Amino acid sequence: MRPAIVIIGIGNVYRNDDGVGIRTLELLRAAKMPDVELVEAGSGASGLADIWEGREIAIVVDATSSGAAPGAIRRIEPGKDPLPRQLFGSSTHNLGLCEMVELGQAIDRMPKRLIVYGIEGRDFGYGAGISPEVDASAHRVAENIIRMLQEEER
Repeated sequence: MRPAIVIIGIGNVYRNDDGVGIRTLELLRAAKMPDVELVEAGSGASGLADIWEGREIAIVVDATSSGAAPGAIRRIEPGKDPLPRQLFGSSTHNLGLCEMVELGQAIDRMPKRLIVYGIEGRDFGYGAGISPEVDASAHRVAENIIRMLQEEER
Protein backbone atom coordinates (compact mmCIF):
# COMPACT_ATOMS: atom_id res chain seq x y z
CA MET A 1 0.00 0.00 0.00
CA ARG A 2 1.27 3.46 -0.89
CA PRO A 3 1.82 6.08 1.79
CA ALA A 4 -0.96 8.65 2.15
CA ILE A 5 1.53 11.50 1.67
CA VAL A 6 3.76 12.04 -1.35
CA ILE A 7 6.23 14.84 -1.99
CA ILE A 8 7.20 15.32 -5.62
CA GLY A 9 10.24 17.25 -6.80
CA ILE A 10 10.14 18.45 -10.39
CA GLY A 11 13.24 19.65 -12.16
CA ASN A 12 16.34 19.06 -14.21
CA VAL A 13 19.50 19.00 -12.09
CA TYR A 14 21.57 19.76 -15.23
CA ARG A 15 19.83 23.13 -15.72
CA ASN A 16 21.08 24.84 -12.55
CA ASP A 17 18.19 26.35 -10.56
CA ASP A 18 15.65 24.21 -12.42
CA GLY A 19 16.85 21.41 -10.11
CA VAL A 20 15.53 23.10 -6.95
CA GLY A 21 12.62 20.64 -6.66
CA ILE A 22 15.08 17.74 -6.60
CA ARG A 23 17.33 19.64 -4.17
CA THR A 24 14.38 20.06 -1.80
CA LEU A 25 13.77 16.29 -1.91
CA GLU A 26 17.42 15.71 -0.96
CA LEU A 27 16.92 17.87 2.12
CA LEU A 28 13.70 16.04 3.00
CA ARG A 29 15.38 12.63 2.62
CA ALA A 30 17.78 13.63 5.38
CA ALA A 31 14.78 14.22 7.67
CA LYS A 32 13.80 10.53 7.33
CA MET A 33 10.06 11.07 7.54
CA PRO A 34 8.19 7.81 8.03
CA ASP A 35 5.14 7.11 5.89
CA VAL A 36 6.03 9.80 3.35
CA GLU A 37 7.01 8.90 -0.20
CA LEU A 38 9.51 11.15 -1.98
CA VAL A 39 9.39 11.07 -5.78
CA GLU A 40 11.69 12.72 -8.32
CA ALA A 41 9.58 13.61 -11.34
CA GLY A 42 12.45 14.88 -13.46
CA SER A 43 11.80 17.75 -15.81
CA GLY A 44 8.24 16.84 -16.75
CA ALA A 45 4.90 16.81 -15.03
CA SER A 46 3.17 14.35 -17.36
CA GLY A 47 3.10 11.41 -14.92
CA LEU A 48 1.88 13.30 -11.87
CA ALA A 49 -1.68 11.94 -11.93
CA ASP A 50 -0.31 8.41 -11.52
CA ILE A 51 1.83 9.54 -8.57
CA TRP A 52 -0.68 11.65 -6.63
CA GLU A 53 -3.96 9.87 -7.38
CA GLY A 54 -5.69 8.69 -4.20
CA ARG A 55 -3.22 10.33 -1.81
CA GLU A 56 -4.37 12.29 1.22
CA ILE A 57 -1.71 14.95 0.60
CA ALA A 58 0.51 15.57 -2.41
CA ILE A 59 3.14 18.29 -2.24
CA VAL A 60 4.89 19.42 -5.42
CA VAL A 61 8.07 21.51 -5.44
CA ASP A 62 9.15 23.12 -8.71
CA ALA A 63 11.20 26.05 -9.98
CA THR A 64 9.45 29.13 -11.31
CA SER A 65 10.62 31.78 -13.75
CA SER A 66 8.40 34.84 -13.47
CA GLY A 67 10.82 37.70 -13.05
CA ALA A 68 10.41 37.77 -9.26
CA ALA A 69 13.46 37.95 -7.03
CA PRO A 70 15.54 34.75 -7.14
CA GLY A 71 14.58 32.55 -4.21
CA ALA A 72 11.06 33.97 -3.88
CA ILE A 73 8.73 31.26 -2.58
CA ARG A 74 5.10 30.83 -3.53
CA ARG A 75 2.80 28.36 -1.78
CA ILE A 76 -0.38 27.59 -3.67
CA GLU A 77 -3.21 25.14 -2.99
CA PRO A 78 -4.98 24.44 -6.29
CA GLY A 79 -8.63 24.01 -5.47
CA LYS A 80 -8.40 26.95 -3.07
CA ASP A 81 -6.14 29.19 -5.15
CA PRO A 82 -5.61 29.44 -8.90
CA LEU A 83 -2.32 27.98 -10.15
CA PRO A 84 -0.79 30.79 -12.23
CA ARG A 85 0.09 29.38 -15.65
CA GLN A 86 2.90 31.92 -16.10
CA LEU A 87 4.77 30.42 -13.13
CA PHE A 88 4.75 26.78 -14.21
CA GLY A 89 5.16 26.60 -17.96
CA SER A 90 4.91 23.68 -20.32
CA SER A 91 7.03 22.73 -23.28
CA THR A 92 6.36 21.46 -26.76
CA HIS A 93 7.12 17.89 -25.68
CA ASN A 94 5.65 17.65 -22.20
CA LEU A 95 2.69 18.82 -20.15
CA GLY A 96 3.38 21.39 -17.48
CA LEU A 97 2.15 21.41 -13.90
CA CYS A 98 -0.89 23.58 -14.69
CA GLU A 99 -1.98 21.25 -17.48
CA MET A 100 -1.54 18.20 -15.23
CA VAL A 101 -3.67 19.76 -12.49
CA GLU A 102 -6.38 20.59 -15.02
CA LEU A 103 -6.21 17.09 -16.52
CA GLY A 104 -6.23 15.44 -13.09
CA GLN A 105 -9.31 17.42 -12.13
CA ALA A 106 -11.04 16.57 -15.42
CA ILE A 107 -10.44 12.82 -15.09
CA ASP A 108 -10.90 12.73 -11.29
CA ARG A 109 -7.33 11.67 -10.52
CA MET A 110 -6.31 14.18 -7.85
CA PRO A 111 -5.12 13.85 -4.29
CA LYS A 112 -7.48 14.99 -1.56
CA ARG A 113 -5.17 17.95 -0.93
CA LEU A 114 -2.56 19.36 -3.32
CA ILE A 115 0.04 21.89 -2.23
CA VAL A 116 2.46 23.44 -4.71
CA TYR A 117 5.64 25.27 -3.76
CA GLY A 118 7.24 27.36 -6.47
CA ILE A 119 10.77 28.63 -5.91
CA GLU A 120 11.92 31.40 -8.24
CA GLY A 121 15.14 30.56 -10.03
CA ARG A 122 17.91 32.84 -11.23
CA ASP A 123 19.89 30.67 -13.67
CA PHE A 124 18.32 28.03 -15.92
CA GLY A 125 21.36 27.57 -18.15
CA TYR A 126 23.28 24.34 -18.50
CA GLY A 127 25.15 23.32 -15.38
CA ALA A 128 24.72 21.39 -12.17
CA GLY A 129 24.51 24.01 -9.46
CA ILE A 130 21.87 25.88 -7.48
CA SER A 131 22.21 29.63 -6.84
CA PRO A 132 22.81 30.41 -3.15
CA GLU A 133 19.52 32.29 -2.66
CA VAL A 134 17.57 29.51 -4.41
CA ASP A 135 19.28 26.87 -2.26
CA ALA A 136 18.42 28.85 0.88
CA SER A 137 14.78 28.84 -0.25
CA ALA A 138 14.91 25.06 -0.79
CA HIS A 139 15.96 24.77 2.88
CA ARG A 140 13.06 27.02 3.97
CA VAL A 141 10.55 25.04 1.91
CA ALA A 142 11.84 21.73 3.32
CA GLU A 143 11.54 23.12 6.86
CA ASN A 144 8.00 24.36 6.13
CA ILE A 145 6.98 20.96 4.77
CA ILE A 146 8.41 19.10 7.77
CA ARG A 147 6.68 21.49 10.19
CA MET A 148 3.36 21.19 8.32
CA LEU A 149 3.48 17.38 8.32
CA GLN A 150 4.32 17.31 12.03
CA GLU A 151 1.29 19.51 12.72
CA GLU A 152 -0.89 17.22 10.56
CA GLU A 153 0.09 14.27 12.80
CA ARG A 154 -1.28 16.00 15.91
